[in-house]
Amino acid sequence: MQNGRLRQIVARSLWLVGVWVGPACSTSPATPVAPAEAAAPTPTRVVLSDAALAIAAIDTEVLARSTRGPALALPATLEADPTQVARVGARVTGRVAQLRVQIGERVAQGAALVELDTVELHQISTEYLIAQARLRYARDVLARARLLHTQNVGSTQELRRAESEQRVASATMQEAEEHLHFLGLSERDIGRVRSQSSHGSVRAIVRAPIAGRVASLPVSLGQVVSGTETVAVIGDAARVWLVASVFQRDLAVVRTGAEVSVQIEGQTTRFRSTIAAISDVLDPTTRTASARAALDNPDRALRDGMSATAWVNTEAPSALWIDEAAVVIHDGSPAVFVRVAANTFVLRRVQTTGGQSNRVAIASGVAAGEVVVVRGAFALLGELERASRGEEN
Repeated sequence: MQNGRLRQIVARSLWLVGVWVGPACSTSPATPVAPAEAAAPTPTRVVLSDAALAIAAIDTEVLARSTRGPALALPATLEADPTQVARVGARVTGRVAQLRVQIGERVAQGAALVELDTVELHQISTEYLIAQARLRYARDVLARARLLHTQNVGSTQELRRAESEQRVASATMQEAEEHLHFLGLSERDIGRVRSQSSHGSVRAIVRAPIAGRVASLPVSLGQVVSGTETVAVIGDAARVWLVASVFQRDLAVVRTGAEVSVQIEGQTTRFRSTIAAISDVLDPTTRTASARAALDNPDRALRDGMSATAWVNTEAPSALWIDEAAVVIHDGSPAVFVRVAANTFVLRRVQTTGGQSNRVAIASGVAAGEVVVVRGAFALLGELERASRGEEN
């Protein structure tokens, strides 16, 4: 009874297995599965017409190994060249009698700026006239002593004494004349004093020690000055100094003679120069050293106190360094455009290392000697993406 029951269960199980296994073991031919369509290749070549090439403003560079590494961005300010700025003092006590120039006026070296009425000038004028009279007398005495000596009447001792007195009188005369020049008198003014035709009308004159533009006149008519005040400021901004702040961590890569590109705040023009000097002392507050570079300023567009950014070229290990603008991101990977013909450019994937600031090093993907696009790469990338969308459509 039990054996019969068991045979029924086994038979039913085999029947169930036959239902599910049978189709899987069927020898009927399987329906072929259609292979997936191959993805369309992404275009990597851009061919521009002459007109499009002109609009894109493509610049290229022959890739070569160099040690010119990334440029270091440093905060900077502009300062007037101290050799081209003069703060002119009065030199003597007196009263401002006349202002000979106006603010903003360009003056030549030696030009009269301010006239002063001063007692010192009258005293020196008197001393000059006395020295002039003594010199005239000493010359007459010397001439007579020489005449007597040639006639064997005068002694040699008297001749030597006359010569000595003449030299002393001449030195006194020169000293008084130099004092008059110090007070700003010209040769013509001194001639008037010498001829006693000035009648006290000659005034001390403050003159410009350099050529330039009058920046300020901090005095007024009738003002009494003590001799220590600044009566005029003259400046020539044909050259200014860029003063960049180099942080302590960057001192190792900034060198005297390094090229620097300067971007003035609010201006589009970039100026180029070289580092002329780096201070040996750090500012105790900012922990920075000052790096100076001279900037030519022929149109006087640069002014003292302007803010700027200085991009200083640094030295790096020899590599295929290139401007960062040459590298574009395509499909998530860095790439550059290589010029293979006059109007034809090919996109190459590259690997970059040591990139920072505005320079990157190419590790692979292109080789030295190839012509790489350094300006206009994004315009080429846009053409490539438009071509890719056109194929998809």
